[in-house]
Amino acid sequence: MRRLHATGRRERFVASGVYHIGHGLREYWSIHEVGGGAQFIRVDRDGRDCGRRSLLQEALRNANGNLERVDQQLYDLNGHPVARLRCTRFQNTVELALESRVGPCRVELPDDGDCLLLMPGILLAGMALTQAAEMPQPVNVLLIAQAGDGFAWERLTLAACCGSPVSVGKGAGIQKARACKWSDSDRATWLDSHDIALRIEDESCCIELGSYARRHD
Repeated sequence: MRRLHATGRRERFVASGVYHIGHGLREYWSIHEVGGGAQFIRVDRDGRDCGRRSLLQEALRNANGNLERVDQQLYDLNGHPVARLRCTRFQNTVELALESRVGPCRVELPDDGDCLLLMPGILLAGMALTQAAEMPQPVNVLLIAQAGDGFAWERLTLAACCGSPVSVGKGAGIQKARACKWSDSDRATWLDSHDIALRIEDESCCIELGSYARRHD
């Protein structure tokens, strides 16, 4: 698993796993505790074995489950870095700082504290989904998407819901999880009590979490 920054000496392991998405695309991830209930999340969405772009993500998630900062580095089909996007939440704004081949771009978007950051990939998107389902509906979402050799963003208003916990799983073992969905999607994401996506399924595919490891205190 590749990282933008090495694991710090004071970080404490929480969990890790990998999603085998299909056709050689994999998403490796790890979560470490950094104090005060906050977590530092690293994701390597690796497309090198299937001729696709790769994406490295690092996110700081506070004790309330909110993403305070997300740093994303995109690599082209040849493994060269082509774009970097830093999303930082301040008291009343979300700042997006993009560096790409067309030059730097900085945007500040108003935020009254109830806007969720919905990121590319499986792990971070699943965390946003379970958080959205627990909020008054509908919710304000800042959708960040990978777009070619860069990124795009859009503000949306979406609704989310979750079912009751049931026993699911194969690659991650048998776990209790809830099936959650966005209102505009037929895709179900099964999330455990730690907001980890164990399974993602719709009519065209089923992706399961593998190599799921978690610290047991």
